[in-house]
Amino acid sequence: MKWRIILAVVLLVLLAHSVLAEEAVRGQVVARDRAVLSSQLDAIVSTLRVREGDTFKAGATLIDLDCRGFKAQLAQAGAAERLAKAVLHNTQSLARMESASVQEVEKARAELDICAQAKVLAQLDVERCGVLAPFAGAVVSLPVGKGEFVSAGKPLLEIVGTDNLEVHFLLPSTAAQDVQPDQPFVMDVYEINATVNGTVRQVAPVADPLNRTIKVFGQLRGDSNAVRPGMSGTVVLVR
Repeated sequence: MKWRIILAVVLLVLLAHSVLAEEAVRGQVVARDRAVLSSQLDAIVSTLRVREGDTFKAGATLIDLDCRGFKAQLAQAGAAERLAKAVLHNTQSLARMESASVQEVEKARAELDICAQAKVLAQLDVERCGVLAPFAGAVVSLPVGKGEFVSAGKPLLEIVGTDNLEVHFLLPSTAAQDVQPDQPFVMDVYEINATVNGTVRQVAPVADPLNRTIKVFGQLRGDSNAVRPGMSGTVVLVR
């Protein structure tokens, strides 16, 4: 009878160690992708294609700026390039008849190169009229309105990724050697009253000497669709 009790205790201890690598600690859900998108042009906001809280796909156009002036500059640069090509062609023809010097040909060729680069810059400005999403996510804030004039560098909207979510949590620095990359963990998320799974991505290379803690970065798995950045919960490492 006594050996059965001892065996039961041992089994319970082994089970506890197989589930818990450390005591439960508080974890914070963090988005790996987060950005404030700013205008690259001095222009008027012509269209807002999203509102606060809206989700979007990577590459989607979020805001349109008034592009009429920039398109006119592109057309002007294209016309200047065509004219420079004609001048170069004519100068080369004259050179073959010894009516134009080598320097005149080189000058015409250089002017064509200048016009071609001016056209490239104008094309870039036209492309910047549309503010594109660098990743899939959702709109956090949208401080500008339709018809508002914005200067280059002015923040237009803040976005956050909803796909690549991480969990950050602190452990005693003495436990750092017991945590390995790809080690699984479970997290009980307070806000949705649900448990999600993840794996350790990496352990911070430097510990906090004041609190004697070290930061651990975890990656959530695909069963965490209801989890949002900013949520928190308790994290338990699994052996």
